[in-house]
Amino acid sequence: MSLRLIVLLAAVGIVQTGRTLNQYIESVTGAGAVDCGTFSLVFNGVALPPRPSSKATTKVESMRESLACAAQALKDHKGFKIVQNGQGIDSEVSTGVLGDAQGVTVWFSSNSTPCGGPGCARSFDVVKPCSLTDVRIVPTPGGKNYMFKCGD
Repeated sequence: MSLRLIVLLAAVGIVQTGRTLNQYIESVTGAGAVDCGTFSLVFNGVALPPRPSSKATTKVESMRESLACAAQALKDHKGFKIVQNGQGIDSEVSTGVLGDAQGVTVWFSSNSTPCGGPGCARSFDVVKPCSLTDVRIVPTPGGKNYMFKCGD
């Protein structure tokens, strides 16, 4: 499935039964994408998996390293992913920025259905073009944590 088709379908809120978040991400980034980090929207910790070269001691430092990792992946013509995971009222919420080997970058938002287990249907409600330079690190509501955001 092409990136343009994914963007078009995702813009209308597609629900895909059994398709995992990782399968969706790989369909956008391509196989072998650089994992530039996964963050929690709830816990204020550094990226997982921890990068061996990381010097980060705070979440914001780790997030900056993730953005630098993504920029390097684009320079190297490799796909990349930066993902944030959190818990909704009755579902898992994921957002982040993805890039492919051709340099196309998108912001995504995904929400699982409240089925309570693996293989739940997942919607990809927001997929929009998002330049890596438009990704910002902002405090979460309440200011006790940080998250990535695309644009204003």
